[in-house]
Amino acid sequence: MFNEVTDVALANKLTLVGQIHSHGPGWPVDLSLIDRSEGLHVGGYLSVVAPDYAMTRNTTIADCGVHEYVKNAGYRRLQQQEIQERIQLITEPAHTLVAEANG
Repeated sequence: MFNEVTDVALANKLTLVGQIHSHGPGWPVDLSLIDRSEGLHVGGYLSVVAPDYAMTRNTTIADCGVHEYVKNAGYRRLQQQEIQERIQLITEPAHTLVAEANG
Protein backbone atom coordinates (compact mmCIF):
# COMPACT_ATOMS: atom_id res chain seq x y z
CA MET A 1 0.00 0.00 0.00
CA PHE A 2 2.89 2.39 0.71
CA ASN A 3 4.00 2.10 -2.90
CA GLU A 4 0.59 3.29 -4.09
CA VAL A 5 0.51 6.13 -1.55
CA THR A 6 4.01 7.18 -2.62
CA ASP A 7 2.96 7.15 -6.29
CA VAL A 8 0.00 9.44 -5.50
CA ALA A 9 2.19 11.74 -3.40
CA LEU A 10 4.82 12.04 -6.14
CA ALA A 11 2.20 12.67 -8.83
CA ASN A 12 0.80 15.51 -6.71
CA LYS A 13 4.23 16.91 -5.68
CA LEU A 14 3.61 15.99 -2.04
CA THR A 15 5.89 14.47 0.58
CA LEU A 16 4.74 11.74 2.95
CA VAL A 17 5.99 12.71 6.43
CA GLY A 18 4.09 10.22 8.55
CA GLN A 19 1.02 8.17 9.23
CA ILE A 20 -1.72 7.99 11.81
CA HIS A 21 -3.38 4.82 12.94
CA SER A 22 -5.32 3.75 16.01
CA HIS A 23 -5.34 1.18 18.75
CA GLY A 24 -8.41 -0.18 20.49
CA PRO A 25 -9.99 0.91 23.78
CA GLY A 26 -7.72 0.19 26.73
CA TRP A 27 -4.62 -0.23 24.57
CA PRO A 28 -1.73 2.21 25.05
CA VAL A 29 -0.85 4.79 22.41
CA ASP A 30 2.73 3.54 22.32
CA LEU A 31 3.87 1.70 19.21
CA SER A 32 3.34 -2.04 19.33
CA LEU A 33 6.11 -4.50 18.48
CA ILE A 34 4.52 -4.94 15.04
CA ASP A 35 4.34 -1.15 14.57
CA ARG A 36 8.04 -0.89 15.43
CA SER A 37 9.21 -3.79 13.27
CA GLU A 38 6.90 -3.38 10.26
CA GLY A 39 6.61 0.43 10.13
CA LEU A 40 8.69 2.61 7.84
CA HIS A 41 12.27 2.98 8.97
CA VAL A 42 13.11 6.37 7.50
CA GLY A 43 14.79 9.08 9.55
CA GLY A 44 12.31 11.71 10.69
CA TYR A 45 9.21 9.68 9.72
CA LEU A 46 6.30 10.20 12.13
CA SER A 47 3.91 7.53 13.37
CA VAL A 48 0.94 8.79 15.39
CA VAL A 49 -1.27 6.43 17.39
CA ALA A 50 -4.79 7.60 18.24
CA PRO A 51 -6.66 5.94 21.13
CA ASP A 52 -10.01 4.12 21.02
CA TYR A 53 -9.94 3.34 17.28
CA ALA A 54 -9.92 7.15 16.76
CA MET A 55 -13.66 7.19 17.49
CA THR A 56 -13.66 9.48 20.54
CA ARG A 57 -14.84 13.01 19.73
CA ASN A 58 -12.53 15.86 20.61
CA THR A 59 -9.41 13.68 20.77
CA THR A 60 -6.39 15.99 20.67
CA ILE A 61 -2.82 15.40 19.62
CA ALA A 62 -1.97 15.38 23.35
CA ASP A 63 -4.14 12.24 23.68
CA CYS A 64 -2.16 10.46 20.97
CA GLY A 65 1.26 8.85 20.96
CA VAL A 66 3.52 10.72 18.53
CA HIS A 67 6.63 8.78 17.55
CA GLU A 68 9.58 9.71 15.34
CA TYR A 69 11.92 7.27 13.64
CA VAL A 70 15.55 8.05 14.45
CA LYS A 71 18.08 6.52 12.04
CA ASN A 72 20.11 3.74 13.68
CA ALA A 73 18.09 4.04 16.90
CA GLY A 74 14.46 3.20 16.03
CA TYR A 75 11.23 4.90 17.00
CA ARG A 76 11.05 7.17 20.03
CA ARG A 77 7.99 8.78 21.54
CA LEU A 78 7.97 12.58 21.52
CA GLN A 79 7.29 14.35 24.80
CA GLN A 80 4.38 16.80 25.00
CA GLN A 81 6.68 19.83 24.86
CA GLU A 82 8.35 18.49 21.69
CA ILE A 83 4.94 17.92 20.10
CA GLN A 84 3.90 21.49 20.91
CA GLU A 85 7.15 22.86 19.45
CA ARG A 86 7.33 20.67 16.33
CA ILE A 87 3.82 19.65 15.26
CA GLN A 88 1.41 22.15 13.78
CA LEU A 89 -2.13 20.92 13.28
CA ILE A 90 -4.00 22.55 10.44
CA THR A 91 -7.74 22.86 10.96
CA GLU A 92 -8.50 24.00 7.42
CA PRO A 93 -10.24 21.52 5.13
CA ALA A 94 -7.78 19.09 3.60
CA HIS A 95 -7.82 17.30 0.30
CA THR A 96 -8.03 13.55 0.67
CA LEU A 97 -6.20 11.41 -1.85
CA VAL A 98 -7.13 7.75 -2.05
CA ALA A 99 -4.84 5.05 -3.40
CA GLU A 100 -6.34 1.64 -4.13
CA ALA A 101 -4.07 -1.28 -3.24
CA ASN A 102 -5.34 -3.41 -6.13
CA GLY A 103 -5.33 -0.85 -8.87
